[in-house]
Amino acid sequence: MKLWQKILLAAILTLISGVGALGWWVISSLGELCGNGPISEIPSPNGKMKVVVFQRDCGATTGFSTQVSILPIDRALPKESGNVFTSDTDRGQAPSGPEVRIQWRGDKVLSVAHHKAARVFLERSKIRDIAVTYSQFD
Repeated sequence: MKLWQKILLAAILTLISGVGALGWWVISSLGELCGNGPISEIPSPNGKMKVVVFQRDCGATTGFSTQVSILPIDRALPKESGNVFTSDTDRGQAPSGPEVRIQWRGDKVLSVAHHKAARVFLERSKIRDIAVTYSQFD
């Protein structure tokens, strides 16, 4: 292999690794673009789990969303989307927030109520061994 070919190959490999590192940095930074602001935290009746209602903001190009996560009682709210419920105001169709109403119906059943005009992105019916029921209000 000639010297100029070795130099060209080294330059190409350096460029590829630089682009790869930049891509990894961008992807790993995406989660940090969003912020979670807790609204309420309600422990389960047995005190082992908790439900956290929070508002998620991912910057100027997206609106706020209201999200719900079920977590072990000693776990802090992670920097990720809710694991149970996610909604927004559907461009102002629902009241700001949008509000959700949470009620434990026992250690293993959680009730989530949301405004009927809210745009719902996620409604999981079970997290771990906890069943989640949903209803709407005006």
